[in-house]
Order: sequence, then structure tokens, then C-alpha cells
Amino acid sequence: MVIVDTGPLVAAADSDDDEHRSCVDLLTGLRLTERSLLVSPLVVAEVTYMLGRSGGSAAEAAFINSIRSGDLSLVDLTDDDLQRVAELLG
Repeated sequence: MVIVDTGPLVAAADSDDDEHRSCVDLLTGLRLTERSLLVSPLVVAEVTYMLGRSGGSAAEAAFINSIRSGDLSLVDLTDDDLQRVAELLG
């Protein structure tokens, strides 16, 4: 399993991004090896916001549908996860 952050997801969705091809190749390769790609609700919120600004609602919908179809798996954050986030930010 691989936890995926906002940057690679946005780059993969935005063909104008300098890292578009490398992120598409990375995510595709991970899926082909049947690795689970995990995203948190925080990442979902950030990706949809960024895609909405650059690609409109169709880009947002495509991203949400990638979760619905199982390409990405939504996982909840635990209290331990939030504590670690706070530690990293502090």
C-alpha cells in the first residue's frame, strides 16, 4: 500500500504540469502492480480544490470518480495520525 499526497495526484490530472508524465507513469505503475493507493479526506479536499481552480468541476468529478471506482482508497485519519501531523507542523 502507498499513501498518496496531493502533489502527484494534481500533477497526474493536469497535463500542463511539468511533472504530469512522471506522475501518471508512477501512479499507473503502482496500480499495475496492484498496490493499494490510499488517500486521506484531507488530501481529497485539497486535490478537489486545486483541480476545481485549474480544471473546473469536470476535473473534480473525475478525481472523485477515481475514488468511487477503487483506483484510490479513502482512509480515515486516526488520533495518532493527527498527533503526528501536529508534531511535524510544530
